[in-house]
Amino acid sequence: MRYQFIAALAFAAAAASVPATIVNWGGDETVTIQQWSAYLGELTGRPAEVVVTDLPGSHRGMVSDPRKRAALTGPCRVGWQEGLRRVAQVRPDLR
Repeated sequence: MRYQFIAALAFAAAAASVPATIVNWGGDETVTIQQWSAYLGELTGRPAEVVVTDLPGSHRGMVSDPRKRAALTGPCRVGWQEGLRRVAQVRPDLR
């Protein structure tokens, strides 16, 4: 997992400029908090419940546009499910 991050940093350093190059740091796939929470719950045996609310100050979420990041770094090498599976493997505190 660290390798992918370090590889992306090389691309990010190459894109560095003044003024700064601003890039959304997200994956290629659009995934809702409900989807990734449910999947992480399956992996850890700790089901998650996402409660959607309209309370003042709450945020329903957003979808980042990966095109600029992908133009600089290329496509993601690991999909969201594989990435979460790897996180669950190395984080015993999630189980």
